[in-house]
Amino acid sequence: MEGLPQICWESGEPWREANLWLLSRAYRQNIETVRSNAKALHAYAQWLESTDPPIHWWDFPAKEKDRCLVRFRGFLIKQREASNLAPSTASARMRAVVRFYRWVYAERLITPQWPMWHERNVVIKLDSTNYFERTVVVTTTDLAIPNRKRNSAGLENGVMPVSPEERDAILTLVDAHGSLELALMLRLGFYTGMRLGSICDLKVDTILQAIPEPCVPDARLISIGPNARPPVHTKGGTYGHITVPCKLIEDLTQYASSLRRLERQALAQKDDKSLLFLTRFGNPYVKRQANKSSAVNVEMHKLRSIARAAGANLTHFHFHMTRATFACDVMRLALQIEGIDPVAVVGEMLFHTSRRTTEAYVHYLKKQPIKAEVANEFTKVFLGCMKLPTEKHERV
Repeated sequence: MEGLPQICWESGEPWREANLWLLSRAYRQNIETVRSNAKALHAYAQWLESTDPPIHWWDFPAKEKDRCLVRFRGFLIKQREASNLAPSTASARMRAVVRFYRWVYAERLITPQWPMWHERNVVIKLDSTNYFERTVVVTTTDLAIPNRKRNSAGLENGVMPVSPEERDAILTLVDAHGSLELALMLRLGFYTGMRLGSICDLKVDTILQAIPEPCVPDARLISIGPNARPPVHTKGGTYGHITVPCKLIEDLTQYASSLRRLERQALAQKDDKSLLFLTRFGNPYVKRQANKSSAVNVEMHKLRSIARAAGANLTHFHFHMTRATFACDVMRLALQIEGIDPVAVVGEMLFHTSRRTTEAYVHYLKKQPIKAEVANEFTKVFLGCMKLPTEKHERV
């Protein structure tokens, strides 16, 4: 199967059981999910061989603390506590490895004498795509690693928005010192809320086929998703329309027929020529097989270096923050309009499949005035602008 990863031991011998599991999942799961599982198993295989002496993946002795999965869990937790591994990554790796062992046990490829883990059922509340709450019962194990890290705002992917002033400063900086492609991509992120994967997969025809937005005279609609013509990648294969300012559509249309882009198109492979954004070597900004935007990461790194040289600090700024900024902007406006459900409207604009994800922006915005007031009072006290109550002491 094209794009299916294979895992091998250090000796070069393939890990047949793991590769069979990945193949079985490839028929039912998105290939990106399978690659993520493969990365987790590869990390597990590397750990098994790095121990002294090396541990076999089927090693489940009588002592629980000596079992391979228990020891791997301890290793992941230590890596997380040492900040060598993100909490979400540690949780995901353990989850993928346990899923693999469930499969090999069900297929009778492994029959340990002692239990691999202890299970329990947990009830979880979920939001459906139609915004109706439902509950499901899932089975978890004592090997699961909870994701302890929580974003205080609870926003998507743990990122925070930037202020309008910072957004304008970033765009001014990239206009002066960055590439034209990055400048257009950032504007799409800030003014439409599209994810980077969708932006990098936009086609020229996606922009040329933009239609008027009936409710917004100064905007156009473009179609994205697997059912769009031409199709544009979206997370989870969702389909819909994105509202784009007319001025941005004009800039993108002009860029699509520019000599700069046509030179890049001439270098591109046949399947990539229709892409709106191409690198100077004619390559896509996102590698389809790996689903990684390494070219964008390089451009963002250059932008941070330029900002640092100019006396600004963009170390904290990541591309996905453009989406969070857009979401906060439109939610702030939606909350001021009577007679609508702001969560439903904004959720549709952001292609959210969970109402809870959209509601996080409401909670974030409601907390900001309180946090600002507290910060102002603290600043007054800290700078001595407000007299603190003090006890009067008699001089001795």
